[in-house]
Amino acid sequence: MGDLGGPGLLVALEGGPGSGTAEQALLLRQSLDGAGVPAELAQPDGEGAWLVPQGGAPPRWPAVMRVPPFLFRLTELADTWQQAVAPALAAGSVVIVDRYRLTLLAHAGARRLDVGWAGRVAEALPHAHVSIYLRSDPARQLDRLLRAGTALRDWEHGVDASHGPSVGAAFRAYQTAVAREFESLVSGDGPHVLTLDGDATPAELQRHIRDAVIAGLEAME
Repeated sequence: MGDLGGPGLLVALEGGPGSGTAEQALLLRQSLDGAGVPAELAQPDGEGAWLVPQGGAPPRWPAVMRVPPFLFRLTELADTWQQAVAPALAAGSVVIVDRYRLTLLAHAGARRLDVGWAGRVAEALPHAHVSIYLRSDPARQLDRLLRAGTALRDWEHGVDASHGPSVGAAFRAYQTAVAREFESLVSGDGPHVLTLDGDATPAELQRHIRDAVIAGLEAME
């Protein structure tokens, strides 16, 4: 599964919940569609792989009950890769993944899994052609989620893995740990990751993301 293959471009938007990855993924797909560039938004849904219909929004990630979160997400991503991403890349599309390998590894580190083991297991997922990390302040992430009416119970929110006087405090503590892992990952020796300020305006973020994707497409010509 390590070979990307195909003429398409794999774009991974990485970041914590509330950092804007889902919004930017949808905006990017709409922007590419408007420019006549074939583009798909791929996400796992806990049942099987799928491509988000044009104008649609991804459903919530399913709650994790009995399966360890890292392996559960890895299985979802691997299934999505085989059933949706690889065929779309082979057809020449830009495929946008909202939270991919980097996010998976950041959560693994925050949950104190062995980093070396997690990294070796995650190699089952090919590296993206373009990886973009939206760095965001945990307090702002929490505010966005609460204003959107999001219930803080998903495994990515981390309230099951952190402690505090409130759910919000547990979220901030966990996301602070996740942010530390992201910083370690983006400064490591692996593939280059473009880091953007996730707290910038959506329009400004989209401009930088689109520029990175255009550069990626030009590099493949």
